[in-house]
Amino acid sequence: MAVNEDTAIKAGIDCIRHLAGERQGASDYFKAASLAQSVIHDTIGGSHPIMAALKYALESGDWPRAGAASRAVIAPYDGALSKAPV
Repeated sequence: MAVNEDTAIKAGIDCIRHLAGERQGASDYFKAASLAQSVIHDTIGGSHPIMAALKYALESGDWPRAGAASRAVIAPYDGALSKAPV
């Protein structure tokens, strides 16, 4: 991945981290989930299981689930899993 792409992905992850915080509201969770979909699409592709969770949360208006699924995108990036999806 090019340096500019790495920088853009890191910026997206940082924005998701802020928007998907525990004390944010529905609008921020919507933004976080939408951005998380973009990060997944740009890195590992739309067939990743987290993408399905994000899509379901957005389509059903389940904002707590949208926030949780967005935070699931952050965890692998931070090294919480052995194989990071982003």
